[in-house]
Amino acid sequence: MQPPDTSDDLVVSTPERVAFQYEIAGIGSRFLAQFIDVLVITVIQIVLTIGAAALGGIFNSIQVFGLVELILTFILIAGYFLISEAAWNGQTLGKRYVRLRAVGDHGEPLTIGQAAIRNLVRVVDFLPAFYAIGIVTMFSNSRAKRLGDFAAGTLVVRDRERISLYDLASTTPLAASQPTPVSSIWSTPSADTPIAGESPAAIDRCPLLAARRWRGARNRRYARHYRMSSPPPVPWRRSISSPNARESLPCDPCTATPRVR
Repeated sequence: MQPPDTSDDLVVSTPERVAFQYEIAGIGSRFLAQFIDVLVITVIQIVLTIGAAALGGIFNSIQVFGLVELILTFILIAGYFLISEAAWNGQTLGKRYVRLRAVGDHGEPLTIGQAAIRNLVRVVDFLPAFYAIGIVTMFSNSRAKRLGDFAAGTLVVRDRERISLYDLASTTPLAASQPTPVSSIWSTPSADTPIAGESPAAIDRCPLLAARRWRGARNRRYARHYRMSSPPPVPWRRSISSPNARESLPCDPCTATPRVR
């Protein structure tokens, strides 16, 4: 459903219950876009006039020059806005520069029929000169719609800023904090080694925590020294006379004969 005209922006609600908003273009931005389009049309018109004059010189006839000039001017004025808005989804060169876009009253993309209607009524908006009727009509409603917009069911909104995948890839992510590597239990702890659940500042302030850290380091040094200096464990064998008892004498695992039951 179309929102009321009293709002300054166009809010479109989709069947998926997702709403997006268009900002209605003002008269100043539309005037700037129209001024740029007029400059483009003027440059093209100069080129067409030179071509028509050359064609009239070839045939040595002023009537040929006038006829070609009239036909090309009509095609340029009638086709520039129609072809641009139909091909570029409601944008002309001026609208693209100012970032404006013509859309339907419900926010839908501009169709070819709507583009044709709003540009045919442009002749009426231009009367008596310099879009006098169109400017008065735009001031009379809150959405700055001219007669061509009312006839085609369109309005001009501000186009949102485009974001390309290249811009997203060039964005530097925030530097993630590197986790502190966990030291081995056999390594000698440094002064920065924290105790689980306590900060280094709390350890320095509490003598009991400092003593606990020192005892842990001492026990790890003792265990590492014992592991490096002690011989490997000795295998034991059962006695033949007393199967349920262990003998205190070791046997060589390479020469021992396994017992056959």
